[in-house]
Amino acid sequence: MRLLPVELTLVNDLPINTRPKRARVWFGTQRRFQIYFLDDNAYAREDLHFWTRGRSRAEILVKTVEPASGLELTV
Repeated sequence: MRLLPVELTLVNDLPINTRPKRARVWFGTQRRFQIYFLDDNAYAREDLHFWTRGRSRAEILVKTVEPASGLELTV
């Protein structure tokens, strides 16, 4: 359980940045974006998808290159 939200202004200094498969993972084809996996409740990227572990809740951070007005997720 996280008591405080992640400080978004320091996203490049988060401790997960030492693990390349968990930070700055590129996704998207036309509009590219990066995903930061903030915990270990999601498996590493698989093609253009990722999976969460069982009944877990995965915390992710989405960082866009260009401004975006929405995010579409398939669950």
